[in-house]
Amino acid sequence: MHVVDVSPMEIVDVLLEREATLNSARTGNALRMLTESILASIHTIRFAEEWNTLDNIQKKDFRTRAFARRFPDDIGDQAKFKIFNNRYKKVILARNLLRRLFLKFHVAVLLDPIWTPIASYEKGTTNRSPTFTVILDHILKTTPSARYFHSNMTVFVQLINILFAQNTVNYVIAFLACY
Repeated sequence: MHVVDVSPMEIVDVLLEREATLNSARTGNALRMLTESILASIHTIRFAEEWNTLDNIQKKDFRTRAFARRFPDDIGDQAKFKIFNNRYKKVILARNLLRRLFLKFHVAVLLDPIWTPIASYEKGTTNRSPTFTVILDHILKTTPSARYFHSNMTVFVQLINILFAQNTVNYVIAFLACY
């Protein structure tokens, strides 16, 4: 065991400094996770919108190529490809649900990482509970006020100006300008 060589009176100061460092690390990690979540949500929403412009042939081509990229050793295995296809449908559904939430609640959705689906192609999961879509349907029936949008946007823009480099702020603002 290694203990800092300080007097009994100074050890409290050392521990307070360690506590501050631990809290700072947790805060830094939380901010990094929020930053990643905001950008992942934006890409997820864009993916959903672009996916919805594809015809069935393009969607099949995408799934075939995505399978080949994800599982290069299994190209040609129709059974595994069928499983992948079925699992990918859940991923697409989850991404479209995030898009619907964003269209309804705007930047508030970007502020909470829980809304962004995390796809697991191996298990076919998207970090959604079995009751998520039922709850989501209920949530989507509410209508937020215009004041809600303005307040959220003000806070969000202030936050991203603190968290992001200017080129990333510009990217996010350009995304939001589309809505």
